[in-house]
Amino acid sequence: MKKLMLILTSVFLMVTSFAPLAASAQENLQTILIMGVDPAVEVEGSNGEIEGSVEVVALATIDESNQGVNVVNFSQDTLITENATVSDIYAQEGAEGVIEVMNEWLDTTMEDYLLVDLEGVEEVVDALGTIEVTPPTTFELDGYTFNEGETVSLDGPAAVVYRRHLNDDNDTTYQERQEQILQGIVDAAAKEDILSKLPDLLGSVTEYIETNLGIFTLVGLGSTLQDSVENISAYRIEDAELTDEDYQLIYDSVHFNN
Repeated sequence: MKKLMLILTSVFLMVTSFAPLAASAQENLQTILIMGVDPAVEVEGSNGEIEGSVEVVALATIDESNQGVNVVNFSQDTLITENATVSDIYAQEGAEGVIEVMNEWLDTTMEDYLLVDLEGVEEVVDALGTIEVTPPTTFELDGYTFNEGETVSLDGPAAVVYRRHLNDDNDTTYQERQEQILQGIVDAAAKEDILSKLPDLLGSVTEYIETNLGIFTLVGLGSTLQDSVENISAYRIEDAELTDEDYQLIYDSVHFNN
């Protein structure tokens, strides 16, 4: 199955796809560090804006002029110092600390971040009604049964169970299922009757977001992102320790204002 963009990028696309772009609100290229935090994973002494573990990480560059989005997805275990991951730094110093360390790590000057509380999946899906996913494996959990290859409609509680299932520490379908859920959200949000659901959606989503972007800047990205849904290039780096090729992929794919 073709890999989709990381879960948070899908949330970001959905959140910002409902308002016209303010021409003065952004530059032609804007890069944002996107992190998904799962409060269900307790982190002792966490100083993050949203308590919990950073489970998904992406760098996304939005190109207003060419109506495109480039995304580089990282493993949550990617080391951004000699012995610390994004989740480690986030727990110690919050999102601003991650930005500072990422800039040192990549020799860049990023400023913007978007955090999404992954607990928001249930309310967002319920606001839409249902979403569709096709399980890559068969499993049962909390009274739900999912069969490999059989497309199923999920309401909010079912989506949470589907997302959280983890067979073991080496479960390679965990990330794929998260991506499926958010792709399902994007697909549902693209339906013609979405405007009737807009108040519920905005109320559901914004409650689960923390960002240093002003609300007008965040909303102002909407038109570009809406027009770019079919022009998204997504890449994933799986290894915790990056190779020279991985670094080259980052610099080829992500715009930095150095």
